[in-house]
Amino acid sequence: PNLNIEKIKGFSFDVNFEMTREVVQSLLKGSTFASETNKVYLYTEDSVLKADLTDKARHNTDNYSIKVADADFDLKPIPINFDNIRLMSNNNNTYNCNINTEFGVVVIDNDTDGIKLKYIISSLTQ
Repeated sequence: PNLNIEKIKGFSFDVNFEMTREVVQSLLKGSTFASETNKVYLYTEDSVLKADLTDKARHNTDNYSIKVADADFDLKPIPINFDNIRLMSNNNNTYNCNINTEFGVVVIDNDTDGIKLKYIISSLTQ
């Protein structure tokens, strides 16, 4: 579908958090254990935001889970493509993450040495 940046800028994001470079690096390392999947599920459990590298649509897949941050919000599992995390691995700063749960859109902003990157990611089906 056509991407309308102005429409995305107008979204209200009901989930906001920061993801550190260490979390991204840990997910990359964990991908060696959960190699049969290309999905990352972001969700909250017991006031903790977690990221699971797995595929809930397939049986008998390995799972790698990591704490992303403490959370003062609730988030049902939202899957995104792991390739998006791989793209983020070259940056050194934290990432400002925003999720619009109504449309399943994840927007991740990064500012490294004056270079601003915006990742606009559509969630996957389970």
